[in-house]
Amino acid sequence: MEGGPQVLALMRGRLNLNFSKTYIKMMTFISIAMLVLVLSLIQFLYTKFEEIGLEHSHELNRNLNSQLTYNFDYMNEFSKNMAITLFFDPSTIQIMQNNVDTEDNFNTIRNVAELQNLIANNALLHSVVVYNNKRKEFYTVDSKGVTPTQANFMEMVRKGKQIPVLTPMPGLLNEDGANVPVFSYLMFDSVDQAGVMDSAIILNVKMDWLAGNLKKFITNDGSNFVLIDANEKVLLDARNEYRLFDQIQGQLAHVNANQSTIVTTSAGKQVITKLAVSDTDHWYLLCIRSYSSVFGFIDKLKGQILPITCIAFVAAILASLAISKLIYRPFGLLVKKVRNIMGEHGSPNYDDTEYLSRTLQSSINKYREISQTSRESIRENVLKGLLTESHFLQSGLHKEQLNDLRAWFQQGRSFRLIFFMIDQNKHYQSLVQAEKQLVKFSILNVANEIAGEFGLYEKAFLGSGEFVYLVEVSEPEGQDQDALLQRIKLIQSVVAKITKVMTISAVIGPSFDRFDDLSHVYQTTRTLLNYRLSQGSSCILSYDSFMEKQTDGAHPIDAEAKISDAIKRGKMDEATAVFQALTDDLRNSDNNRLLVTMVSLALSIGRTVQEINLNKMEDIQINFSHFYSEIVQAETLDEISGRFQQLFEQIAGLQRQAADTKHQVMINSVTDYIQLHYSDDDLSLKRIASEFKMSQGYLGQLFRETCGKSVGKYINDIRMEKVQYMLRATDWSVRDIAVKSGYFNEANFYKVFKKEFGVTPNEYRTSRTLELVSQDK
Repeated sequence: MEGGPQVLALMRGRLNLNFSKTYIKMMTFISIAMLVLVLSLIQFLYTKFEEIGLEHSHELNRNLNSQLTYNFDYMNEFSKNMAITLFFDPSTIQIMQNNVDTEDNFNTIRNVAELQNLIANNALLHSVVVYNNKRKEFYTVDSKGVTPTQANFMEMVRKGKQIPVLTPMPGLLNEDGANVPVFSYLMFDSVDQAGVMDSAIILNVKMDWLAGNLKKFITNDGSNFVLIDANEKVLLDARNEYRLFDQIQGQLAHVNANQSTIVTTSAGKQVITKLAVSDTDHWYLLCIRSYSSVFGFIDKLKGQILPITCIAFVAAILASLAISKLIYRPFGLLVKKVRNIMGEHGSPNYDDTEYLSRTLQSSINKYREISQTSRESIRENVLKGLLTESHFLQSGLHKEQLNDLRAWFQQGRSFRLIFFMIDQNKHYQSLVQAEKQLVKFSILNVANEIAGEFGLYEKAFLGSGEFVYLVEVSEPEGQDQDALLQRIKLIQSVVAKITKVMTISAVIGPSFDRFDDLSHVYQTTRTLLNYRLSQGSSCILSYDSFMEKQTDGAHPIDAEAKISDAIKRGKMDEATAVFQALTDDLRNSDNNRLLVTMVSLALSIGRTVQEINLNKMEDIQINFSHFYSEIVQAETLDEISGRFQQLFEQIAGLQRQAADTKHQVMINSVTDYIQLHYSDDDLSLKRIASEFKMSQGYLGQLFRETCGKSVGKYINDIRMEKVQYMLRATDWSVRDIAVKSGYFNEANFYKVFKKEFGVTPNEYRTSRTLELVSQDK
């Protein structure tokens, strides 16, 4: 029996029974959901059959009722428009205003004839009643003629009853002993205090037209259509089951703003009544259908529900298994891929979701670390750019970091720049990249830990084993030196213990509290780096204490800064003048001081050229090692001065060469732009200068110096070249060629072309054609 677990495990492996916990949960949940869905559906079918039937009936009758109500509304609008038209028609006005007997008035007879024709030719109209105010009589005009009648409308008006204007009023008209149902529309001007109307017209519309529309939609299932008013009185019945003005109780209580379907009882039987609201004076259309005709198929369906339920129950179980497997498959593949990426193998003994959650959280933590490192790198580059006055900060991509750093100085804080450099720089440069990164990481970790005690700080790696820190100083100026020296010595001590073979030196810059002074303080502090050779390894140079030792004004700190600044700006004459003044001050200095000064200046110029190369497309290549050697081996100050003069000239020449290269690249871009846009009408020096963010004068001068011609002349030459080609190679019209070449003024085009080639475009094309013909012969 001891081998039982092993056998069971083997069987599970062969049968592939290692189901994931997530898969089991998913399968269980889906199975329960499917069963609940089936049971809910069955319950819904048993309890909502009538509602489904009503909805079915609603869908069947919706379009039908919409069409019928549209017909009713159409009849109403037509009748109102007809009543208004007749009321203001001159013929009708003549009848209403005539004070002569109808039989004796020729115009009245003619106008009555027109009304007779109108009624006879319109299936909707039954008759027109015209009120003659002067004769105080009503006239009924139909297809048979006009006869005076005494209508009851006058009595209604005199009794103060409100007669609706242009509103259909159902009624019965006696015609040959039979009652004819009509809708009457009244139109009159006004009623005076005595209850007399100025003029009036009554338009009678046949109900038969609406009845005919209703009967068209009657089917054999016993359906009926009944039109009722707001008081539930019958106005029209398609099957004539109700008499006119019979009242149907309890129908409108269920009507809302939308169409509604209700179940009522009629003659002891259930019926389904569809109500549609018409815009015509709150009329309602009832579509009445027998209950059995609608729900017959549903009653049959109830008997089939039980076997369908059993089949659906089994199908739900099978479907849940299939759906669970289908849904879990991509999830399982994802888990498998993640485990492979993480280097994990074998069957997992934990929940998949928990595993993915832990893995995702781990990835998020790594992303945050990378994001933090990236932000620190951006801030480091921003500080580096500010110190070196790099132009890349003008792009606006580092606006947030610049604002954060500027905010430090807006709160009355004081700061200092501290430089750290590796003393064994040659050894550091000989290391492989991974070893350099390790040394850099060690120094930065130690410096960051201790610099954090200052308060606010920011760092930047300048390359070549040099670091710079911007640190906040809380003590008053002059009293912060001791605290800085203690912390810097601690950094030097820890770095020496960690790296074993490397030491670092430090330079402390002056205290400042203005953001705009960053670059100046950087340049001023950086000049002290040139004196590290005389101080030895692990030295600490402080700008404050160092400046106090300079009493004769011969130290080249200011001169070095001025010469470096002039070289950066390409002002070699200014650099030469400052150097000449420096040599004049050093004429009476001893050799050691002179040599140290000159070597320091040479080192400063070398660093300046190195900074210039950081922002140049092509480096200024100068062998400063050879130059340093020449300075040390020089025997006189004049010889040293001559070497520096040669250096200035060499730097100036290389700067001009680099500028020429830059200018050539710019001009090439301009000519490429002209080649692409020569056909534009507004192509000009002004547009090109705006496109390249340059002044017109500078671009024009630079282009002329490089290409030997003006921008306008170059554009014209390119266009003429394109015109020549199109005249030779195409059969386009001269006008089209002019437009395609950028000449939208045809007269100007002919003038320019003839000035350039001495002939017109047509003459040029003809001559080229003759040349080709002669060559073919």
